Amino acid sequence: MKILVPIDGSKYSKKALLKAKELATALKGQVTILNVIKPVIDYRCVHNKEFFQEAERELLKGCRKLLDEAEKEFTDCEGEVKAIYKRGDPAEEIVKRQGCPSYKDLCLNS
Repeated sequence: MKILVPIDGSKYSKKALLKAKELATALKGQVTILNVIKPVIDYRCVHNKEFFQEAERELLKGCRKLLDEAEKEFTDCEGEVKAIYKRGDPAEEIVKRQGCPSYKDLCLNS
């Protein structure tokens, strides 16, 4: 079974993550943890590129931290676990990935 778990750092996504771990352990499932980064600003309107680049670095650093913490929840879980991020509208990216044939089994949304 393939399980997609979109996370955003909220207490609800934490609950979904723990449920995914429970299911993956019981069913020997594969888990993909997904965080979607919503664009902060339209880069075409930025006059200060250094400010924009620093904002992007901080955004990615926060995303990586969130995904690393989520992956740590699965250290004692059998099966494959991967954590990825995508850029775009969270709802669209989740639906797009959920519609992918490999994730038809289960998608836990928070």
